[in-house]
Amino acid sequence: MNVLVTGSTGFIGTAVVQSLKDHTVYGVSRSIVPHLDCYQHNMDILDGEKLYQLMCEKSIDMVVHCAGKAIVSDCDKNPYEALRVNGLGTASVLDASRRANVKRVISVETDKVYGFQEDIPTREDATPNPNSPYEFSKVIANQMNNFYRDEYGLDVIAVRPVNVFGGRDPNNRLIPKIFSSIRDGRAIPIHSDAVYAVRDFIYVNDVAHMIKMLLLSEPRYNTYNFSSGYNFTIPEIVKRVKKVLTYNKPDLIIDKVGDYKEIPVQEIDGTRFTEEYQFKYTDFDTAIRDSYNEFLQV
Repeated sequence: MNVLVTGSTGFIGTAVVQSLKDHTVYGVSRSIVPHLDCYQHNMDILDGEKLYQLMCEKSIDMVVHCAGKAIVSDCDKNPYEALRVNGLGTASVLDASRRANVKRVISVETDKVYGFQEDIPTREDATPNPNSPYEFSKVIANQMNNFYRDEYGLDVIAVRPVNVFGGRDPNNRLIPKIFSSIRDGRAIPIHSDAVYAVRDFIYVNDVAHMIKMLLLSEPRYNTYNFSSGYNFTIPEIVKRVKKVLTYNKPDLIIDKVGDYKEIPVQEIDGTRFTEEYQFKYTDFDTAIRDSYNEFLQV
């Protein structure tokens, strides 16, 4: 099977490439990195014609679309770029896939398409409620997925992972911050407005494995939440990680930089996937321990 992975050098994309090493994988990204186990192509996903030509030239069977603007604060600072990359970039990938007669596209959305929901844990049929540039840009991506599926019959499977963690996350997210603080022997910073925020977390290797399962089977649905059910307040997850890694330095409450809005409580129902595929998530403590060891090697 020939698979094209967009955003192949990104956090999730790299894990997807690794999970598909028993297939022929072509990676599309704006950067080339050493030691990535695929054929790499330096390309912008907004260049639909080049994407189409590559898909035809390499006889691409399946596409995993991971590329996009993923950091909430960056999208808040430059909403137009978020809308352009996450919205039009997704349309570009889908249209190239349609023209190249790709058999299936797995499009990585996010749990943030739901925004704030009163009914939790939130199921796949909930109405999106975006309240930030990032959330809105991903809802546009979702609408693009729906349009190409409904209008052109393109087999698009949308997946919505909760907060993804792993040892190779290069972004300024919570768990990399915790790991960095522990490595350096510093107090772990917690934003004062996030003390009561509730989040779900999922291990990146589980996400990659789940995507592979969707590529190699005949899914019953076109949308899946990816949620392990590991949900914590921010202080709770800091405490849990510190316990796993036997770190005892007191935390540090700080003011958040920037005024982007955070969803106060977000819990997603992931039973659709787990029941269909009998999927077992990696134990949270094991995933944290393995992620930290990998983090130290990066």
